[in-house]
This record gives sequence, C-alpha cells and structure tokens, in this order.
Amino acid sequence: MRNKQLSVVIPAYNEAFNIESILDETKNVLQESGMSYEIIVVDDGSIDLTWDIAKRLGAKVIRFEDNFGKGHALRSGIREAEGDAIVTMDCDGAFDPREIPKLVSALARSDLAIGTRFSRNSNIRPHSLTRTRLFANLFLTLFVRLVIRKPITDALGGFRAYRRATLDKFDITSDGYEIDSEILIKAVKSGLRYTEVPITSRTRYVTRPITLHTTFRIYTSIIRSII
Repeated sequence: MRNKQLSVVIPAYNEAFNIESILDETKNVLQESGMSYEIIVVDDGSIDLTWDIAKRLGAKVIRFEDNFGKGHALRSGIREAEGDAIVTMDCDGAFDPREIPKLVSALARSDLAIGTRFSRNSNIRPHSLTRTRLFANLFLTLFVRLVIRKPITDALGGFRAYRRATLDKFDITSDGYEIDSEILIKAVKSGLRYTEVPITSRTRYVTRPITLHTTFRIYTSIIRSII
C-alpha cells in the first residue's frame, strides 16, 4: 500500500565519497517541500561503505552483493517505491537536488518529466561533461529522436520524475545505462506525454567514464526496441 507522495530512487556503486552530500542535499529539499517522501538508495554491489552511510543517514537501502548495473538497480528501487511520483537521480553529484520540485511539478502536465542538460535554458557548468560523455549523449539522443520522431534534447539523462502509473504501463528490462532511453521509447510508444525540464549539470564529484562499450550497448538496446 502506497502512502508517500514522492519516492526518490538513487542507484549507487562505490559512492561512499559522494553519498552523504547527495543525501543531505536531497533531504533538505524534500523537507522544505512539505511532501511526504522516502529516499531509496540501491547499492549495486559496492565494496566500500556506500550502503552503511546511506542507512545511517536514514535512507531505505536495497543492497546487492554483486554489481548488476544501473538499470537493474533502478528497476529494483522502482519496484520497492511507495510514492505516487518517483524521481530518479544519479549519485555522483552531477544533478542538483534543489531542482527536484520543478521536475515533480511538471507531472501536472505530463506523464514523465525529463531533466535536460541541452536545452536553451539549461545550465551546463564548466567541466561538468567530458568530450566523450558529451559526444555519446548527443549521438545517442539524435538516434532516439529518429526512433520516436520527437524533438527530445536529452534522451540519456538520469534526472527524471515519473507518475507511478506511468511506470506500471510497460515492462522495463534493461540492466545497464540504456534504461533511460528504454523508458522514454516505451513511454512514447504507449502514447504517454513527456516534458523536458531545463536543469543544471554540475561538475561530478567522483565518476566513472562512459566507454565506447557502454555507448554501443545503449545503441544496440535502442535497435532491439524498434525491431
């Protein structure tokens, strides 16, 4: 039985350096919002103290012994979420939790709200995106635009808000970074409405690079979704 207005789902892998700052920022924002909420941290096989720090700070923690991937972590967190609305965000500090309320507010006119780093009103901080990450995002977003025939500007961004009912309308199967594009494509195919919300892209605290292998995996996942 769901009794929360909002669930924030944060996948984390070896984020002991970042997790405390992210959770403190997120809790402060949600407490000021007046919404009933929960924060779910999904520890995806970390070998550091990510799960311990998150639990100490009051988050609901789902912990896996092995590293299954971002998609698997998000799916697990979404499955356990009790909120009528669900926000997903990364744990590396790239997204600003203070922008959670405007993503949630956008659900009044759409089924999902996508935080975009690449619209005219977005704020990309210096050094927040490496050239490799920027190229991968722009290339894959262009490909998704061709698939869904919609003017999306940031198909891979992980800072989003969903109505719970939206995520119940289709199965999500991705285990890796391709989960964000999978959800978008399936939502559009299901006739659901999305809104892009300009957000800030901050310099990551500590991060792992997007490799060519990851880019290719997302590309092949998109291909499978349209075959």
